[in-house]
Amino acid sequence: MKSSIDKTEHRYQKYSLWIILGLTLLGLLITQITVRSFFIYPIITSSLFCLITSLCYGKAWKYIALKSPSSLTKFYLSASFVRMFLALAVIIIGVFILRHDRSSMIEFVGVFSGFYLFIMVFDNIYFFTVEKNNKINNRKI
Repeated sequence: MKSSIDKTEHRYQKYSLWIILGLTLLGLLITQITVRSFFIYPIITSSLFCLITSLCYGKAWKYIALKSPSSLTKFYLSASFVRMFLALAVIIIGVFILRHDRSSMIEFVGVFSGFYLFIMVFDNIYFFTVEKNNKINNRKI
């Protein structure tokens, strides 16, 4: 039972890392093609935010899955709320820092929102699949 949870968490960390790296490389490629060097700062900020929150999300999921698997549905809701609140805080700080340049603010919010939405969709699909497979196999996590 514990090895299944470890594998699921390890797979989540690996997939999220690859997605974040892919988005970062895609963003850097677009930055090179469009010759807009400002995109580098939102890309770095978004990448670091996604890496840190995905790492914490995976570790927290593993802890909840081991200690109280019946509470996982509450975890999904509360962890998404916390991540959304943190993302909003990062956006507000970024907009505050860039308040003198409107186009930079819009670029920052756009890049950050893209990263955030992509990771949220991945999280939902990944853990929906995990929960679906566990119910089909009639086993608890």
